[in-house]
Amino acid sequence: MKSEEYPHLFLILYATIMISTAQIWNLVAAIFITAFLGVLLFTPRAASAASVSLLNATSTSNNASTTLAKVGDTVSFGLRLDGTPNATTSPVIWFPSSVVGFTFASTTMSGSGAWWNFSTTSASIWSEGKITFQLGWGGTAGEATTTAIFTQAASSTFVFVTLDETAPSSFTTGAASSTGGTQTENVWNDTNTGLQVAVPVENDSSLAYGAIQLQANIDSGSYENLGSEHAITTGEVDSTVYLSVDDSDVTGITGYAQGSTIGIRAVITDAAGNSTNGSASANALVIDTNAPSAPTANVSSGTHSGGVALTLSSSGSDSIRYTTDGTTPTCSTGTLFSTIVNISQTTTVRAIGCDDEGNASGVSTFEYSISSSSGGGGGGGSNQTATPPTPVTPTTPAPSVPADGQLLTLVNQLKNLISLFESLGGTVTPETKSILDAFPSVSTGSFTRDLQVGSTGDDVKVLQQWLNANGYQVAASGPGSPGNETTYFGVATQAALAKFQAANGITPSAGYLGPKTRAAIQAM
Repeated sequence: MKSEEYPHLFLILYATIMISTAQIWNLVAAIFITAFLGVLLFTPRAASAASVSLLNATSTSNNASTTLAKVGDTVSFGLRLDGTPNATTSPVIWFPSSVVGFTFASTTMSGSGAWWNFSTTSASIWSEGKITFQLGWGGTAGEATTTAIFTQAASSTFVFVTLDETAPSSFTTGAASSTGGTQTENVWNDTNTGLQVAVPVENDSSLAYGAIQLQANIDSGSYENLGSEHAITTGEVDSTVYLSVDDSDVTGITGYAQGSTIGIRAVITDAAGNSTNGSASANALVIDTNAPSAPTANVSSGTHSGGVALTLSSSGSDSIRYTTDGTTPTCSTGTLFSTIVNISQTTTVRAIGCDDEGNASGVSTFEYSISSSSGGGGGGGSNQTATPPTPVTPTTPAPSVPADGQLLTLVNQLKNLISLFESLGGTVTPETKSILDAFPSVSTGSFTRDLQVGSTGDDVKVLQQWLNANGYQVAASGPGSPGNETTYFGVATQAALAKFQAANGITPSAGYLGPKTRAAIQAM
């Protein structure tokens, strides 16, 4: 059929075909969409997982006090979740710049599962106070990242590190003094058993649970620790703390030696570990441990007739103390030896030598037993058993008028008084002076030898007469008293002569008649 014969039918068919084709494509698209939707409808959908929640966040330090940190300490931060975050590789930590002075750029934490951590070294640019930090973490698939800033107020169960950059205030170490034995200011001696140092602790709460360490040096050298560290209690804040060390600590200082000087200071450390060296104590201690020699006596122990006139000496001593009552003397107890110790009965003498630095010698003991005798004992009660040697002819001029010894002594004393009276402007009648001049004076020309306890002879008697006549009485009564002078040099004569020596500046005043004392008598 030709189209030109049926033009209208061709057009209708063409349109029909065209319409059918469009419908087919629409149908195909509809079928595809329906199938896709069916797949979606019948494919199981993953349920939305619950988000990961925070259980705890904390910070701590490697300081002795884990809640405190000083510059340079390691501070660690911990994060505990109730599941494993999947939205991010790992949780992130950073610090608000308004709090610590700088910001970390998305620093990740290490760990796995529910536990995560991060550590860093505290720096001086961090702000003092409690360290605030911020954490970010994701939930499971599809959950948004969660962040939280943790401050002291966030939770009372969280633990926070406090950064303390401030060292204790400057201070001066207080008094340092020796203890035990004989204590002498600014001296360490051989008798001391310890050392005490005063340390001022300021009113600063950060010092509670801190520490004090004493240090020492020798002759301004390097300081080293002295004794053990002292923990500061809350009650010691704003007070003076007195610390003590043993003598072994002192003698163990490097360079410790006789004559050296010990310097003392304290170091105070706060609870965070910041420390300040105190200025040295004003009390530097000079080491003087050279003890004097043990005292010796001029008379050896044993049995003696007629008593003992004891003198004591000790090399290196500034003083000697002794006892006769059975007790042991010390450098602060006992009788201070100054002149002769007269012993007239059985006695035990104990003596100790001491120097001004507090060092003490060993204690010497002397035992004397005094025997009685039947012979005449001159010199103020001292007896002797030996028969006196034949007296030598005295050189004392014979008196021009009769006179016994007692009267002669009184006359000479009166002459001395008259001389003193006249030197003060007084006058005495010639007749009185003439009467007195008729009596002989006590001669000193016979003192040509040294005399001491045990000496005998007429020159001893003349010495006793001279002493009695010049105000240094040998004895008040009996042998050696005025008019009863003897030829024996005993302890009473020695004591009287020692008084004369002491009055005239003759040292030692031991009651020994030697060249110096003879010259002094001759000059009278």
